[in-house]
Amino acid sequence: MRWMILCATLSACATGGDSSPPVIEEWRHAVAMADCAPWDGPATSVYLTQAPYDDQLATPFLRLTIYHGLSEVPGRRWEVGAGHDKDGAPWLCPATGDCTTARAGWIAFEVRTGESPLRGSYDLSFENGRRAVGRFVAPVIERHALCG
Repeated sequence: MRWMILCATLSACATGGDSSPPVIEEWRHAVAMADCAPWDGPATSVYLTQAPYDDQLATPFLRLTIYHGLSEVPGRRWEVGAGHDKDGAPWLCPATGDCTTARAGWIAFEVRTGESPLRGSYDLSFENGRRAVGRFVAPVIERHALCG
């Protein structure tokens, strides 16, 4: 019995004591595109939305941005949030109110072949206390991001 209590306690500590289940977002649409990092270098953004993307982004949405070009992200995983802000910045933007950034988590991309969609998964904790876990299949919109 003591062993089970110890294991349960250690498990809660390892997860930061947060026993709330993750929010598994059911985003209806996803797109991926070239973007720019804050220092004007290349980046890749995946937008998960409820409405189709038509050059305008309607809220709510989840933006998964990694500060590497589109050809560099497939087959890799990045830690994001505090202490990892040089690699990317996920944002969760509600229908009303301010967007919030991820304070911890990761984004992983599967290997991509040819013109196939960009596929991946994420597990993110946000500054507003929400946690988002999910997968995406994002067709790539060909556009040139003019950084700099």
